[in-house]
Amino acid sequence: MTRALRRTLLVTAAGLAYFASAAAVADGSLHLTGKVGDVRKYKLTATFKIQDQDVSATSSVTIKVTHVDDAGLITVQAVMTNATAKVGDQAIPVQDSPALIEVFKPDGTLSELRGENASQTAYRMETLTSVKLPAFPLEKDKTWTWEVSPNSKVGIQKSTVDYKVLGEETVAGIATWKVSRSIKELEGDSPASCDGTVWISRVDGTLVKQVDVWMNAPVPNAPSRVDGTFTLELQPPG
Repeated sequence: MTRALRRTLLVTAAGLAYFASAAAVADGSLHLTGKVGDVRKYKLTATFKIQDQDVSATSSVTIKVTHVDDAGLITVQAVMTNATAKVGDQAIPVQDSPALIEVFKPDGTLSELRGENASQTAYRMETLTSVKLPAFPLEKDKTWTWEVSPNSKVGIQKSTVDYKVLGEETVAGIATWKVSRSIKELEGDSPASCDGTVWISRVDGTLVKQVDVWMNAPVPNAPSRVDGTFTLELQPPG
């Protein structure tokens, strides 16, 4: 249980905190960029079920940019620390997890995973929790759809992700775009789905907050599919 929980938290959080930073291109749309050494810290809060057991957990997740190549691919390292968890009313130990290395394309989608946690199930979860940036500027009521192509080599299943800009909102003192997101896997014996919301900085595209409600989430090493709510919040520097 503890190993499954540790990887549940890290893989989910790493995927949610996909942004290094984003910059506007000439037409006002956003694309993923970053500078080696950039660091962002997030707090993850989760409530979910594993094998009919109620689990609550929190952790800190640090995302650090480690490489930027000439093609615009951004490599980040995700590390989970200070995790706490309860199964029912019983506290259980959760050790810090080995780093997960992620490589993202300029549109925010996943290119590659590396490290001990880079399983096929992790590829599925990481792909679904990436946010594909649209090729147009964000504004209220704008919508777009990401058609995720299957890739049996790494375990990605055919899926659709629908986005809609709900409006503007200030979160933790940051002006953001509030964007709804609906995820649906379209194949497999127990397809995953998710209804969520992301708050994206209007200045640089940084992920400020995200709330996801999952059904049948494909979490690596979990003994069963996971239903639950995962909230990720950007923490102040320092």
